Amino acid sequence: MEDMSKETGGKFFYAGDTLNSNELVDVFASLTTSDGDPTQQTIQLESLGFPVSGSGLFSGTVSIDKTIGNNTAFLILYEQKPPPTILVESPSGQQFVTFKPDPLGNSLTLNIPGTAEAGKWTYNITNKGNAQTMSITATSRAVSADVPPVTVKTHMNQQSSNGAKAMVVFAEVSQNGLPVILADVRATLESDAGDKQDIKLEDNGAGADAFRNDGIYSKYFTKMKGGKYNLKVRVQNENGKAKFSLRRHSGAMYIPGYVVDGKLELNPPKPSVGEEDLVADVGIFSRTAIGESFTVNLSPGVPTATKFPPNTITDLNAELVKDRVLLTWTAPGEDLDQGTASEYEIRYSEDPDVVRSNFSNAHLINSSNLLPSESGSSEQLSFTPNHGTMGNGTTLFFAVKAVDKDMLSSETSNLAQVSSRLIFPPNKITDLNAELVKDRVLLNWTAPGDDFDKGTASEYEIRYSEDPDVLND
Repeated sequence: MEDMSKETGGKFFYAGDTLNSNELVDVFASLTTSDGDPTQQTIQLESLGFPVSGSGLFSGTVSIDKTIGNNTAFLILYEQKPPPTILVESPSGQQFVTFKPDPLGNSLTLNIPGTAEAGKWTYNITNKGNAQTMSITATSRAVSADVPPVTVKTHMNQQSSNGAKAMVVFAEVSQNGLPVILADVRATLESDAGDKQDIKLEDNGAGADAFRNDGIYSKYFTKMKGGKYNLKVRVQNENGKAKFSLRRHSGAMYIPGYVVDGKLELNPPKPSVGEEDLVADVGIFSRTAIGESFTVNLSPGVPTATKFPPNTITDLNAELVKDRVLLTWTAPGEDLDQGTASEYEIRYSEDPDVVRSNFSNAHLINSSNLLPSESGSSEQLSFTPNHGTMGNGTTLFFAVKAVDKDMLSSETSNLAQVSSRLIFPPNKITDLNAELVKDRVLLNWTAPGDDFDKGTASEYEIRYSEDPDVLND
């Protein structure tokens, strides 16, 4: 089947035969909702498999947001009879207990009449027989053709790997083309051998993520084992922090600099989205999406993928605070953007080519007291350069490498730079005028600045003499 999908340009999905991951339902749902007008598509809100003990209870919530609510349905699958009893309750307290049974398919379906109420819906599923595995799937459609719903698309950067190179998980969250940022996005990757990994995807512009706050969440997949994998992504905004972002990015990789005639030319700092780019709150919502399955083919006798170094730091920033340099960056991981690195190697030079091309020859900064934080955390280091001085107009260039416990080192980070401010005196006063008013001398002139004609001077020194040559010296 996988070969056939490659030959025909189709899609490949792997689905196990248990309800625990609800894979088969997810596959058919994705095939019916992947194309066309989003206002006419079925949106998957929840898809969850779970074990329930004899006479056990399983409870949960599903969020219906303001963009959806039509054709809302709950589907429960169970392994063995008798069927469970189910209670679904709307945000206002209306209860639904009558489900349409399908004894041959071991399923129960609830179709909410009209437009489902926006807010948190709760469900309680009580097992009436022996311990078994069940699943729940909740779906809905747009409340209006004029209001496209929030949608999620997910995929891997490649459909197969031999373990030599890390794979990347992507999830794009948007509404009508606008990126949805600050959402909680988590991917589940499960193999046919039962190996399961949950990964929190980030939109922070670090590690596998190209741009911060562009609505595309990503993370490296490093702990690969051989087998066929399926991919499921859950997106939630239960805390209400998610927002729309007005800015759209091209998706092109950020290049920190380039070489012209043997000289390094630096690009502007990597762009990010600030508070001024946030448009509006999205509101509470939940979504589930699956991507195509993929395969990991490791060499015989190799149980896991290659060991990876920390990811390259791409957002190093430097600023001068009085006589100290403050460096900030996003922490990489032990394996690319997973885990926690062991140490940092931070160097600087007045020559950017030394930092970029001969990193070990640049001045080393003592960072032994800085213990790396978990991947994705904000790091900072403040220090006074001890090789040379920050003289008037001096520019220093900085870069960082992260090292893991196996002494594998990341690539050199982007270059950050600081320059000491050029200090200029106040401009010359050219319109000084003096006149005698009764028995007093009145002087008037146009005020100069702190730096030439910019700012405000601190004080004046005013002198006089009967000999003009004395004042001209």
